[in-house]
Amino acid sequence: MIKHLKIFILTLLLLMSSKPKIANSQDDTYGIVFGSDRDVQDAQYEIEQLAMTLPEYRSLGRLFKKDNQYYRVILFRSEEEAERNLNTVSQVYGFIRRDDIRNLQEWCPNWLQNARTEQTIRYYDCP
Repeated sequence: MIKHLKIFILTLLLLMSSKPKIANSQDDTYGIVFGSDRDVQDAQYEIEQLAMTLPEYRSLGRLFKKDNQYYRVILFRSEEEAERNLNTVSQVYGFIRRDDIRNLQEWCPNWLQNARTEQTIRYYDCP
């Protein structure tokens, strides 16, 4: 029992030490798109669930509105960091592929300047 507890604690410490951090600017930000909804409240609910299903990403979930859909996105500082985390996200949400990693400046130009609120829910409006 103690051996398993030690392994669990070491694993937890390892996961905490490799926690992804948010990017400092929109130019070097990448995201993994892990779903979309037509309703902003449904999309926000899934962002809130992210904190429970993948706690290490709790502060990295964002909503982006594009083509009348609210896309759920986990932010990363680089493409490499997004790629390293792709398998973890895919294990929980399934069907997440390399193609679901986006350079956010290309996918949603000037996204930080396009922050909006709908029904008290914050999202980024993409052209």
